[in-house]
Amino acid sequence: MEKPRILVTGATGYIGGRLIPRLLELGYRARCMTRDPRKLAFDPWHDDVEVVKADVLDPDSLAVALDGCDFA
Repeated sequence: MEKPRILVTGATGYIGGRLIPRLLELGYRARCMTRDPRKLAFDPWHDDVEVVKADVLDPDSLAVALDGCDFA
């Protein structure tokens, strides 16, 4: 059984940058939401997550980011 997929908003921020590695350690699948995916390109866990370009103020992009996620 697959672990849940979690959408992390603010993936480029202080909390997101510390939360994502912990989620991966616990075996969760992380989808990282950011307005600028290039900002995540050099994070050591970049290859282990799904990156989606979206903005919480844009309902359409947010709906796409949430699609298929178990938690956000």
